[in-house]
Formats: sequence, structure tokens, C-alpha cells
Amino acid sequence: MHAFSIVRYELFLSLLIFLLLFPGCQTQDITEPRTESARFSVSMTTSQIPDNVANIGGELSRSGYETISASFTIQGDSAVADFGNIPAGVWHLAVTAYDNNNQAVYAGETNVNVLAGQVNIVHLTMDPVTGSLTVVVDWGEQPDFSGEYIFTYLANHPTYLYRYNFDTDNLEPVITDQRAAYPFLIPPLNKIGFVGLGELYTINPDGSEQALLFSWPVKMEHTEYSIVTERIYFYEITYSGRKLGSVDLSGGNLHYFDHPENTNNTAPAPSALNDSMLFASDRSGAYNIYIMDLGTKEVNQLTFTNTKSVCPVWDKDESGCYFIEEIEDNYRSIRYYSFQMQTSELVFASDNISVIQIGLSPDGTKLALAGSTPDETRELYIYDLTNLTLTQLTDFGQRLAMPLWLKFD
Repeated sequence: MHAFSIVRYELFLSLLIFLLLFPGCQTQDITEPRTESARFSVSMTTSQIPDNVANIGGELSRSGYETISASFTIQGDSAVADFGNIPAGVWHLAVTAYDNNNQAVYAGETNVNVLAGQVNIVHLTMDPVTGSLTVVVDWGEQPDFSGEYIFTYLANHPTYLYRYNFDTDNLEPVITDQRAAYPFLIPPLNKIGFVGLGELYTINPDGSEQALLFSWPVKMEHTEYSIVTERIYFYEITYSGRKLGSVDLSGGNLHYFDHPENTNNTAPAPSALNDSMLFASDRSGAYNIYIMDLGTKEVNQLTFTNTKSVCPVWDKDESGCYFIEEIEDNYRSIRYYSFQMQTSELVFASDNISVIQIGLSPDGTKLALAGSTPDETRELYIYDLTNLTLTQLTDFGQRLAMPLWLKFD
């Protein structure tokens, strides 16, 4: 006899997601948005389903789309639900098991990345439902990734991925067997993304479970994910300059933004609060910081310098942004632009360190710096925005780049 009120069921919820690409769903011109759809069906083994489970239902939900529901057909040792054709991308899957009285007895949920032409295995934990309350979801036997890290990569060859571990005060290798650049967080997958050679990969914070997200014929640089638009933003180097673009998590719906001819547009930084994006461009003759409304595509210039302003980073509440200004002879400082004041002020400058890239701490009180020293190495530093103190973290003797500061609880 099973004590169903306190026992979770994990084994029978290894879901196989079958995705079939349907012809005629994408255009041939990659400069236009591309749409892919996939037939989404879920199959599960039923050999360990508790005796009080009479039927099972599922729901797929995603921002900007209608929720899709389907019932599982139980036949022998398997149960199958067909959700029909859905756009590729990240969806939220919720599965509920009911008894003979149509009362929910078990429930589980997770995010699934729907990729055309692929079969994925998704693991759920089904928790017992008592009365009108559902027990908090347990995500199963997952590794513990808790900790605080600064992810970075070598900006020379070979291009490898590292992380600075605050618990051990060490720079630790993450990916050292292939090109791994431009680390960025993908919140719906709870993964770190990085750029390979024509591919985009995901990993856990410790470097485990590396998986191909998608392959793409363009070379992506400076990748960032927007939780508002659910798209990946990047810039591409072309013969006529650098242009900004975006794709969804399946690699579909490629879109390039309109820019003046023969200009360079780099460092996309999408907002976490609305559909706007910061970027740097030399369309005025010198690099300055701009902001774009991703809905209307309206662009406004924020800084007006004759030097070089690059690498914008939103502050914690997005009332302004930090950016790097190159003053002379590759000497770079950090400035802060206030949206309310519509002016910028100097935040950090050093005679010994030229700031190459920056990243904000999770609490918004510090900046991680990839700083170039007189011997042309790039080390990691922390600048405390409250105490105005600089701390060197690494003595690696290499060219570290693009600090990404993350904390996992």
C-alpha cells in the first residue's frame, strides 16, 4: 500500500518530446524573420503510476501565446498527449494527474525548449496535491549550483570559458576543449549560454550538461538574452560594418535591425523591465551610447562625445546605465548616464588600469571589471560603487573579457 500523501513520483515522468518540422514554415531569406513550428507530443511510461490516478492532463503556456491543453491517452504501459503544431521556443509544461472523482492528486511543471526535428527527454517530479493546495514543486535530484561567480573568457586563442568562484577565491576552468565566448544567462532554461564556432551552447553553472542550443550560419558576437521579448540579441561583423540582430531560443525568427550604411553597432543590452535596448554605435562619427525601443524601433542618442563610448550596462533599477569611455591612447574609464538628468558623470578612472568591459553585481552595488594593465594582460577586478574601492581578483596573466556576475541561491 502506498502512502500517496507524502510520496513524490518521479520515475514515471520521464517525458519524451517528439518534434517534427513541417515543410513550408520558414522563409529562405535569412535577413527576414523566420518562423518554425513543430508538432509537440508527450509520451510517458505509466508502469509506476499510483493506483488512484485515473487520467492525466497537460498544459503548455508561453508569454504572448494562448495556453494549449491536451489530455493523455493511457494505453498499456504508456500515456501520450498530442498538443498539435506549436512555434518552436521555450514553453512552460504543467502536468496534472486526477483520480476517479476528477480531483487533482499529483502535479508537476517545468520549462521545455521545443526544437524542430529533435527528441528531448524532460524530467518532472510529480508532487501530491491535498485539498486545494499543491505541495511546492521539488525539481528532483538536481546538482547544487548555489554560489556566486563571475563568468569570463579568454579574449585570445584559445578562447576558453572560466569562472571566478567567490567561495574558493579562485579562477576555475569551465570549458577548455572548444571555443567558448560571450557567456550570458538564459533565465527560462536556468542555464549559461555561450558562443562556439557557428553554434550556441548551454551549460549548467559548473560547466556540466553541455548541450547544443542551435547552429547558425552567422557569427554572433556579444550575445544577451531578454526576459521581456524572449529573444537573444547579438551583433554580427559584416563587410559593411557591425549590425545588430536577434533570434529566438530555437534559432528561428532571425531579425536584423536597420542601421545607417557602413556603421558599427555593437554591445546590445536589452532591458529586464521593458522592451528597450541599449547599444553602442559610431553612426555619429564617434562611438556613443544609444537606446532603441524594440517595439517601434525608434532610436535615441544618449551620449554626445567625440571620444569613444561603448559597452553600456543597465544599473539595478534601470534609472541609468554605466558605460566605458575611451579618453586617449586606449585609456578607458567608467561613466554613469542618468536618464533623469540626461547627463553622465565619471565613476572610475585609474592611471594603471584601462577598463575593457564591465558587469554589474546582482545587488547592483559593485562592478566587475576586465581591466588591461601596462603589460597588456587583462585581469578581473571589483569596483565598489559605495566605498569607491578597487580589488584585484585574478593574477592570471591572460586577456580576460566580458565579466558576467551571477548569484545562484
